[in-house]
Amino acid sequence: KLTINIADVVVTAPQAELSVDSGIDGDNITNNGLIIVEGLVAGDTFQYRLDNGQWITGVGNTFTLAEGTYTSVDVRKVNAIGSISDAFNLGAITIDQSINVSFISGYDAVGKKGNFYFGEVTDDAAPTLYGRGEPGAFIQVWSESIPSGNPGSLTNPATGTLDETGKWTFSFSEGSTLARGDHTFTAQITDIAGNTT
Repeated sequence: KLTINIADVVVTAPQAELSVDSGIDGDNITNNGLIIVEGLVAGDTFQYRLDNGQWITGVGNTFTLAEGTYTSVDVRKVNAIGSISDAFNLGAITIDQSINVSFISGYDAVGKKGNFYFGEVTDDAAPTLYGRGEPGAFIQVWSESIPSGNPGSLTNPATGTLDETGKWTFSFSEGSTLARGDHTFTAQITDIAGNTT
C-alpha cells in the first residue's frame, strides 16, 4: 500500500496582523510587537523579513518585533513541499515601548518674576506651568491642592495634546488659584502608542 500526499504547487499568501494596535487603532503604532500569522495549514511554515532584508523562518504562527520603526514587514508561506507564496505586506510599523517623561516647571508673573523649578518658592498664586514630552501625546495635569471639580483638580484634570515640539502649558483659571503653602502637581502623559507615564 502506498500513500502519497499531493501538495498544492500554488500557495496562497498568508495574512498577518498586530496582536494589539495600542493607542490609536489602525495606525500601526503600538507598544506590543507580537505579530500573528494566519492562513497556515498542517505542514505549512512561514517566513518574514523586515525592511526588505533577509527572510527569517518563523516558529508556530507568531513572531515578535523589537522596539523600533520598520518601513516594511513582509510575511510569506512555505508549504510541505517547499512551494512559496507571494508575500503579504503589513506596511510600516512602529513598536514604541518607552515614553519621554515630562518635567514640570513654572513661570512666576507676580513680583519676583521668572521661572521656578521643583522645590522653589513663588509669590504667584496662579503661575503658568509648562514642560516637555513626546509630540502628539495626550496630557493630564492636576493637583490635590485645587478644590474638587475645578479645572486642574484631581477630579477634573486639565487636559490637552502636546504640540509638534513636545511642549505643553497649563494656566490656572478662576477658582483654581493656590493658597499659601506647599503644592504638588502631577503631569501624566499617554503617547500615541499607548504608553503612560
